Amino acid sequence: MRLASIVRRVVLPCLVLIGVATPAASPPGAQPATLAPHQRLLREIYQELIEINTTDSVGDNTKAAEAMARRLVAAGFPAADVQVLAPAPRKGNLVARLHGSGGRRPLLLLAHLDVVEANREDWSIDPFTLLERDGYFYGRGTSDDKAMAAVFVTNLIRFKQEGFVPDRDIIVALTADEEGGGHNGVAWLLANHRALIDAELALNEGAGGSIKNGVYLSNNIQASEKIVQGYRLEVKNPGGHSSLPVKDNAISHLAAGLVRLGEFDFPVRLDDVNRTFFERTAAIARGTLADDMRAIAGGSRDPAVVARLIAEVQPPDDDPDHARRAQDHERAAPGQPQHQRRHERWRRRVAEARERVRHPLRPAAPPRRDPVLHRARRRRERGALAEAQRDPEHREREQAGRQAGDRRRHRPDRAGQEQRLARAHPVAEPSADHLERRVG
Repeated sequence: MRLASIVRRVVLPCLVLIGVATPAASPPGAQPATLAPHQRLLREIYQELIEINTTDSVGDNTKAAEAMARRLVAAGFPAADVQVLAPAPRKGNLVARLHGSGGRRPLLLLAHLDVVEANREDWSIDPFTLLERDGYFYGRGTSDDKAMAAVFVTNLIRFKQEGFVPDRDIIVALTADEEGGGHNGVAWLLANHRALIDAELALNEGAGGSIKNGVYLSNNIQASEKIVQGYRLEVKNPGGHSSLPVKDNAISHLAAGLVRLGEFDFPVRLDDVNRTFFERTAAIARGTLADDMRAIAGGSRDPAVVARLIAEVQPPDDDPDHARRAQDHERAAPGQPQHQRRHERWRRRVAEARERVRHPLRPAAPPRRDPVLHRARRRRERGALAEAQRDPEHREREQAGRQAGDRRRHRPDRAGQEQRLARAHPVAEPSADHLERRVG
């Protein structure tokens, strides 16, 4: 989306919601011919953040936090009000404060600087070079969540430059490891620096709003959280020898069950939160989308209606951000644990193929022989053997053993040969003379 759209969608709805008086702004629907100074600043900060790799694997969250800190200090913020705090290398968090009159407790504006992994070979462009094309921005983190981080920093700088004094402190926290990793910034700040971010309320990512013809139609808040549930499917079968494979085997059963499970659609279940969402959103939606939302909120479960709504919100097939997202959107009924409902439904669905589904209370067991550990063990064994071979007594024992083995290999085993011949000819046993000739 265009930069002006980001400003209108993210900044203004948030400020309207919290009731902080802001400096005068242009009409919402206006499209300036040239960017105003604060818009140019936003564009610069936005690009700077996008072009700093902040992935968990090789990125540097501290570098991005320090870049924002330098901009705030350059804008006139005291160094004591701008801090970069890191629990580990590359995992820095920025906490900055604009002091208000103190009439109310602080407001916390929260965004994360880290981004999902982005492999260059998966992208048609460099994911860490901001590209603007046909009214859209391209790059890792352009929406999640560096747009929000850039808006917060830009607003804080603008407030400082224009001498704006709110009736409460405004705190901006830009954190690490929201997408994953072992140093979640919010959790670490709460545990170690709570006083720096303590506030009456906080605004975080996850909601949004809508504007039509310059009129603000909605300012959304998140009232619940969708979670992911993983399952382990285990198949047991009498089996057999690999030299005589049979169709009735565990691998085929599991594969067939997964196919049926993939074709299954979980039923639509609404609670007060999502039912109200459909009712309210239908009032500002248009055409078929509005009709479908009213139908679902009213109790319809028409497969065509459900399919159209899913298509409306489903990400493209080639969107790498959503490759790991769960496809099960069913919610548990009030009073019933979510995992129990899903467990039973999965159990019934795959029972036809004799699968046994287990809720993953613990991770799957590792393979019995880890290749790395196996190689290390073999190296230790070879080292111990080489050490023993340097011992003269060991060499003498080994030589004596080889000589004894040679004698055993070349000595005729008359009794054993007699038994083998007896088994080979159970009806006509050989005479003693015949046996002597055979083994002599």
